[in-house]
Amino acid sequence: MPTILIKGGGRKTKRKNLLVTLMTCLIATIILGQAHLSVKADTDIPGDINEDKVVDVFDAVIIAVAYGTEPGDDHWNEKADLNTDNIINIDDLVIWADHFGEKEI
Repeated sequence: MPTILIKGGGRKTKRKNLLVTLMTCLIATIILGQAHLSVKADTDIPGDINEDKVVDVFDAVIIAVAYGTEPGDDHWNEKADLNTDNIINIDDLVIWADHFGEKEI
């Protein structure tokens, strides 16, 4: 698995780098055809979609797979709809980015 190193100064720089990383994951997901990720359980950390107790790039990949979908679409994933508005979009990415790096202890 490739390692992604994110460097940056302030919060805006980190958010921009995270969104670029997410888009890279989206492109890789489309190219590799790995578009069947889903998670069913709930989590206490917003953005921890796969429930590994950390908000990280693996959660971003799940959002990327479901990006642009609505309930009933092939790749819809309710867990990726972080603001529960029935569409996976930039608003969900912002919530994920705001919690990126948070861990449950």
